[in-house]
Amino acid sequence: MISILIPVYNYDCRALVRELHEQGRRLCKELAAESFAFEIIVADDASTDFEQEEQNAGLATLEHVRYLRGGENLGRARILNFLAAQARYDYCLIIDCDALVCTPDFLRRYVAERDRADVVCGELRNPEVCPRGCELRFRYEKAAMHRRPVAYREQHPYAYLSTFNVLFHRQVLLALPFDPRCTEYGYEDALMGLMLERRGYSIAHTDIPLVHNGMDRNADFLRKTETALRVLSRLGEPLQSFSALSRLSRRLSRLHLRRPFLVVYALLRPLVRRNLLSHHPWLPAFHFYKLGEYLRLG
Repeated sequence: MISILIPVYNYDCRALVRELHEQGRRLCKELAAESFAFEIIVADDASTDFEQEEQNAGLATLEHVRYLRGGENLGRARILNFLAAQARYDYCLIIDCDALVCTPDFLRRYVAERDRADVVCGELRNPEVCPRGCELRFRYEKAAMHRRPVAYREQHPYAYLSTFNVLFHRQVLLALPFDPRCTEYGYEDALMGLMLERRGYSIAHTDIPLVHNGMDRNADFLRKTETALRVLSRLGEPLQSFSALSRLSRRLSRLHLRRPFLVVYALLRPLVRRNLLSHHPWLPAFHFYKLGEYLRLG
């Protein structure tokens, strides 16, 4: 019935997999008359932390769990396509490796709602306490909480697709794979949302939650942000028309303000970075930084 697909890179996903495994086993006993079945496929995308990889590999001893190692780093889109090709069942539940299951009926609810639409999006929750050194990502995610309620996401369902916690009909993933040009961090889910809308696939949003347990440290989050901006710049349309950041950069260019902005940004950039790497980052400075870095890409 359900294939749970978890791409992993340099992260301990054992607690996540064991909780999902336990919930799946309970459902197998309770729903046997309905021939419920599940599998968990963990695909390691050529992790460089070999000790962590070996610990994760021990998950293969669990019934219903497959652990696949990659010799080459495929990137987010290609590893998801690989996992979809490996799946045995009609529904593919994609979960980030740094997710934390926070409800005992997580899997049961997806089973109940699996046919609401071609794609069923769950909810991302933030941890209650900010880990020290992760203040930038924590504040950024906290500021995004107003976009998390189901009622808000349903107003623009395709704009809020997230591969952190989402269920696909497998045939959708096979017919419309993730764009393999997304070899680095960022925008593979936004691009998938645009393609789903163009092809006429349906999306439903739910409040089935997972907690984002793997908050990036400030420097790591800045690096990921810079990578995502390069992806946005490289992929072009239709993604750039979808991105508010890209639309703003075009507006500045039309108003002949791009060069003056970059002059000011070059002067302030060291101070802005210092703030963003501190324990008290200022979110407006982060948005200023993103725009400046994007404009620098040309």
